[in-house]
Amino acid sequence: MVRADALDRLTADGWTSLTAHGVRTVVDLRNEDEREVDHCPRPAGVTTVRIPLDGIEHRDFRDVWWGSPGFGTPASFRPFLERFPDRVASVARAITTPRRAGRGGLSEARRSWCG
Repeated sequence: MVRADALDRLTADGWTSLTAHGVRTVVDLRNEDEREVDHCPRPAGVTTVRIPLDGIEHRDFRDVWWGSPGFGTPASFRPFLERFPDRVASVARAITTPRRAGRGGLSEARRSWCG
């Protein structure tokens, strides 16, 4: 399993490297408004599972944590897990559930333009 921040910026060569590395499943944790259109088409053998993790629509949690010095630190982890156990479990299942042809996980590759 490897991590990336924006696979939508991969070139065709980047996708080739990603699949050569053995990645067959991308677990995308971004919210809808954080995603961009892929610069190059994703290969047919790569499955994308989208699970927006942040819970930005839940004002009760967001108003307490977003923008605070504790957000994204260990101080916020337990409250996050208590508030969003189903989301965290969905991510764990997506990473650990084998899919056809490959492993779960994310991949890191160079950002460049499709050429």
